Amino acid sequence: MIIRVESDEQFHELRSRSVGFFLTYDKNRQRVAYPMLHKTKCPRLQSEEGKNYTSNEYRKVFSTTLAELHNWVRQNDSRELKVCKICLTPVKFSMDEKDIATLPLSLYEDYSRQDVQRLFAPSAAFTVGAGTWGILGIVRIPNRPGDFVFLVTLGQEQGAHKFDEGVTVDGVLSWQSQPKQSLTTHTIQQLITHDELRNTIYLFLRTDEGKKYTYLGTLKYLTHDTERERPVYFQWQILQGAPPAEVCSRINLVLQTPTELGEALNVKDSGLLQEIPRPARSQRSGTRTIAFRRRKFADYSQQEAKNRTLGLAGELLVIKHEKESLKSLGRQDLAEKIVHVALTEGDSAGYDILVPTIGFRPKFLEVKTTCGGADTPFFMTSNEVAFAKLHTNNYVLYRVFDYDPESNSGMFFKIEGSIEAELSFTPTEFRVSR
Repeated sequence: MIIRVESDEQFHELRSRSVGFFLTYDKNRQRVAYPMLHKTKCPRLQSEEGKNYTSNEYRKVFSTTLAELHNWVRQNDSRELKVCKICLTPVKFSMDEKDIATLPLSLYEDYSRQDVQRLFAPSAAFTVGAGTWGILGIVRIPNRPGDFVFLVTLGQEQGAHKFDEGVTVDGVLSWQSQPKQSLTTHTIQQLITHDELRNTIYLFLRTDEGKKYTYLGTLKYLTHDTERERPVYFQWQILQGAPPAEVCSRINLVLQTPTELGEALNVKDSGLLQEIPRPARSQRSGTRTIAFRRRKFADYSQQEAKNRTLGLAGELLVIKHEKESLKSLGRQDLAEKIVHVALTEGDSAGYDILVPTIGFRPKFLEVKTTCGGADTPFFMTSNEVAFAKLHTNNYVLYRVFDYDPESNSGMFFKIEGSIEAELSFTPTEFRVSR
């Protein structure tokens, strides 16, 4: 929808939105620098006086889509549309529809299949309704191994198969591969091992087969169904989150509310941890069908890393588990000597819990808790990693996952000794100096 900006107050309100574009033009249609297209946050839109954004000499219109603004120019201005060189990459934008070049990739903008092909493979041939870019839903990006484009039409049917796909309010995409693909298909194996820090999957989605696709962002692997194939069922985290309400309304996307169709956990007793065997290293195990269907939880690993309440809950469960283990061995005296170091010393110690043992050395326990599954990444500080390396003989990492705040319960496995032999470490930031 095109919105005419009538006042400075309205301009500021529209400029605060994370999605959208302004088209600035001069009233008399005489200046060669106009009309000009800007993103809402473009610094050039800020005047030195901090006012007069909508003076009599210059006017603005706003839209969440570039296509609407392009059509507005065609109907209201005979000049060529200019693109701001600060907030948008300069591109050819001809008034002749057949000569329009694709604008830079922009979140929540609409794109045809040919637009997408021009973005990622400009030298490739394009045929409507055929070929790689004309019909496929999973497209490999040329010369970029491991990078893909997903072109998703919700509610689509292929033969006798109806795709059961959707997006939750937390930005979790339920998605299915092509019906012919199995768990052992090379492409599927690449998707299962997808690492969003090294490769990129771009999501383009529409709800109507006759409309363009809307770019919703990039994806992170969450889980897949280990029991169903042809097609293979996946859950992905949209890294930019669920689309804003105005975008959902425009593209007729109804966000789903995550529901639990079965029991949240096999463990129902309050304050109980259930141990599982340690998963094989670097192997994404996925989930069984019943768990896959009932759980569509977003990946909040980065937020959880900063959530002291969640961390404390996991530590208290581990302390309870360790105390019960010592009591079962008849060592009530040792159970009473467990120290919650994370509370007494804070994070500087490099570990969370000190547990006395029947042997000579105490155990140093580090607890990492997430609401997500066993495959959910977690974070360690440089201090924690250094401590673990120095104390491999009596160090234990408790990995608590599927934590349920309502029942205060979850699952866990342990890594004892060298964590470097069992875990993969990816640097996410660097301290830089000269």
